[in-house]
Amino acid sequence: MLSLGCEKAKLHRQLTGFIDTEITLPSMVKYAPRKLPKFEVPMLDSTRHTLIVYFDSTQCSSCLLGRLYEWGEVVEFSRDNCNFVMVFSPKQARLSELKASLQTAFIETDIWVDENGDFARLNQTIPSDVKFHTFLLNPQRRVILVGDPVHNHQLWDLYKTTIRN
Repeated sequence: MLSLGCEKAKLHRQLTGFIDTEITLPSMVKYAPRKLPKFEVPMLDSTRHTLIVYFDSTQCSSCLLGRLYEWGEVVEFSRDNCNFVMVFSPKQARLSELKASLQTAFIETDIWVDENGDFARLNQTIPSDVKFHTFLLNPQRRVILVGDPVHNHQLWDLYKTTIRN
């Protein structure tokens, strides 16, 4: 019982330490639908919110690519309402596997590949717990909402309301 309380307190500290921090987007390799990959910094509309989905090196990138369809509603909504950045930061040993998967995947949004781990290095306030790897930034690039909207409909409603207002 004590262990659960300690874990909950740790998650709360991580989350409160993450809210309102500024996020920096480094140059990354961009995989756009039906286009050749290229190295660039994500170009974002500075007047809009930005929804970031971050897959770090602890997660199986090819497994996640196979489940991109789950993000369809979020991707569709973001086209007209906010910036959307999906970042994969694989282990170096898995990088070629991810690139091969991206070449054959049918993708409806740009995928950013952080080949050198710069995203995590520049944004050390991102908690290690993957539950906090989807987050919404205000136009000033500060974290205002955290959590996976795909698997939590109430949270998705909150994201949409925040983005529209």
